[in-house]
Amino acid sequence: MIRARTIWAAATAALTLVGVAPAAAQAAPEPPGGATLMRAAPNGTAGLPPGWRISGTGTARSLEWRSPRLVRPGDARVEFHSGGRLLGVPEPDRDGRTFRLPLDETGSAAPHGLTGLQVRAAGRRLDQEPGAAARQRRPCLL
Repeated sequence: MIRARTIWAAATAALTLVGVAPAAAQAAPEPPGGATLMRAAPNGTAGLPPGWRISGTGTARSLEWRSPRLVRPGDARVEFHSGGRLLGVPEPDRDGRTFRLPLDETGSAAPHGLTGLQVRAAGRRLDQEPGAAARQRRPCLL
């Protein structure tokens, strides 16, 4: 009797999982236009790497970088670099992810000469995923 109850309970659980699993795995419908829909770059991000944008207007314009993860304050200062030269030391925002450098501090690089943008602290790049520099240096051996 106990064995029959256990078998029925196991069978009911298995059928429930089989019946629910396809509904959970169903994909959401594709929006109109599908993958062919081209999205315009948000204002101030055209030609800039991901995470970078130019915010503000007129003389209040600033170069802004937002980290995907929290940048903890420490002894090393965060620096913006462009084309191998230091642009300046940005001001951190209260969220711990956003850093802004007024464009008037960047001199002649603003805003059209911003190529090869990098964020560094203590010589480490903050705008790359962890371990990306090591993967670039080490070739893949097959």
